[in-house]
Amino acid sequence: MIRCVLRIFSSPLRRCLLTNKVLPRDMMVRFELTRPPPLSSDPVVIGSSSVRAKQQPAHKLLLKPSRILHTRFDPAVAGQGGQTTGKGLWVTCWAEAVEALAKKGSYKRLHPSATMPAPALVSAQIESQLARRVVQEIDLLAERIKSWPVASRGGPISSWEDVPVRLVSRENMHAGGLGRLEPGVRIIAALDLAPSESSSPSGFLCDFVQPALPDEAGKVTSDEASAIPVYRLSRFFRTALLPPESLRSFHMLALLGRRFQREGEGATEATAAGSADATGGIATTGQGDMILLVAPQNPRTEAEKTRAEVVIPLAVALRRLGLWTGEEWTGAPGAEQRNFPQ
Repeated sequence: MIRCVLRIFSSPLRRCLLTNKVLPRDMMVRFELTRPPPLSSDPVVIGSSSVRAKQQPAHKLLLKPSRILHTRFDPAVAGQGGQTTGKGLWVTCWAEAVEALAKKGSYKRLHPSATMPAPALVSAQIESQLARRVVQEIDLLAERIKSWPVASRGGPISSWEDVPVRLVSRENMHAGGLGRLEPGVRIIAALDLAPSESSSPSGFLCDFVQPALPDEAGKVTSDEASAIPVYRLSRFFRTALLPPESLRSFHMLALLGRRFQREGEGATEATAAGSADATGGIATTGQGDMILLVAPQNPRTEAEKTRAEVVIPLAVALRRLGLWTGEEWTGAPGAEQRNFPQ
């Protein structure tokens, strides 16, 4: 998790318009003034009538969140999200920032005619995009891992233990299953796949397992477990407007981890994995399953560095979503800087 935090705090610094405090860019959300694309129902202005000119929406400027989605999936990059003016602002990545921004009207510094949609709509849009960014990073992570060549061809994977994704059950974790992690491997984050009706909360790994003692080699100690975040995906996505196929991303990642695990351990779990249908691999995950993102503790070789870096974009996306919902701000550096003046 340290590498993820370093990645966030090494991102370029930006100043929050509301608090006037400087924070790393990954702890903030950017808004830009955008001209909406013309609609077929927009009136066509002919002549110079002042009445018709007032009906012309060509100069309407909307303040919209930007640069949240991955550039590969961002409609704005494809020219489908309206025309940006290039003018923008940064605010702290926290849901309450939208209400404060709308109330103060500070964004009108960019342009007097700028308007902002209803705060509730903007908040839902940002949370949706942050959640979609998590899904996008999961897709990209699975693609990268599947495209890696084997070690004999210069790739970073020589055995299933080198795969930075592990699928474990909650029962296995409580029973000390994390002790099976080989020495020199650390957990970056855990993705809880429990359904929304489950009573399991988001939190840290120490809330889900019985950590080992410091002298138990290869096992997660109390201090380590207290620093490993557990992201309850169903809770994060409770209001997010996700594409219909999004949940298949998690099943694909779980299926990928199960495949390498099956190759390493034999066919003990082949029945459960093989029973998954071709439409999403739903049978590979249970209600108590968790996906662990792991990485070498002290990467030295190029292969180890590759395995350590590949999970960081997903860890950052998860942390940004946690900042937005407020969970990641508890005890975080800069937490005192999120309080917006009234």
